[in-house]
Amino acid sequence: MQKTTFFNKKSPIFRNIATILCTPVRYTLFLTQFLFFLSNSILLAQSSDGMLNRRLVWRPAEHTIGYSVEIDRLTGGTYSSHLREYTTEVHLDVSLPTGDYRFRVIPHDILGRSYEAAASAWIDFKVFRRPGIVEANIVVIGLNEEEERKRSEELEKRSEGIEKENEELEIRKDVRRFNSLGVSLGTSFVDPVVTASAQGTFSPVRNFYIEAGCGFGFVSVYDDAESYYSVYPFLNLGYFLPFSERGGLFFGAGAGYMISEYSFKYGKDNGEVFAVNINAGLNLWDTLNISWALRTDFAVLNQTLKVGYTYRFR
Repeated sequence: MQKTTFFNKKSPIFRNIATILCTPVRYTLFLTQFLFFLSNSILLAQSSDGMLNRRLVWRPAEHTIGYSVEIDRLTGGTYSSHLREYTTEVHLDVSLPTGDYRFRVIPHDILGRSYEAAASAWIDFKVFRRPGIVEANIVVIGLNEEEERKRSEELEKRSEGIEKENEELEIRKDVRRFNSLGVSLGTSFVDPVVTASAQGTFSPVRNFYIEAGCGFGFVSVYDDAESYYSVYPFLNLGYFLPFSERGGLFFGAGAGYMISEYSFKYGKDNGEVFAVNINAGLNLWDTLNISWALRTDFAVLNQTLKVGYTYRFR
């Protein structure tokens, strides 16, 4: 019969002590391995759901100043809007979580308006990560030739329309300028009874104009005057208030120098006088001028009513 001692490995006492001493070690190793596995699982989950950089690339289109990029994400079997971006480049760098996606590109015309009719088809793509691999996921799309042709024709029509609008806008801008040449007939109700004048206006800036002309007078109210004539060169500064389409109102003031001559039986009477005048009038359809002027040499005050033809430059 084998003798049982304390240090005998087969001794029940030794086995009990060894079991007691080793149990904490086993539990510690097991717990360490479990925590290590759990931490790795958490890290892997975080990595798989992390944001991944991708670049979407497409072919440039003519008459385009930018692109709207629409990205939808597949969730629960249906696509929903995930990202909307605008760029002037022919690519877009995005950061996306893993998943299934689709995107399309909508060009913007030269006015910056999105052109839905020329939008690309939806392109499906995936975002995923493989250990040790950095993926570019470059997706190239483009408009087909028929779409590009239709789009170019449409843009050409729009460009023509824009040019026409610009021309009309320039005309509307020129409406505020009063550049003209004209002739008129009128009366001063006193000497001269009949007047005729030729004048022109020039607008160095919008709404304001400079008028230069010369008036001629005939016929005197005096019975003993055998003949009468006068010459009145003048210079005015005025303001023009245009109508929405053609014509407008004008107001001005200036000065002139009148030279006149009466012929009587006993001889001639010549006169020269400096005068200032104010005037106002109405231009209709850019062709008909109706004006009234008040003139004085600070000794005598008279007025003139004139009607005439005006050619207005645009």
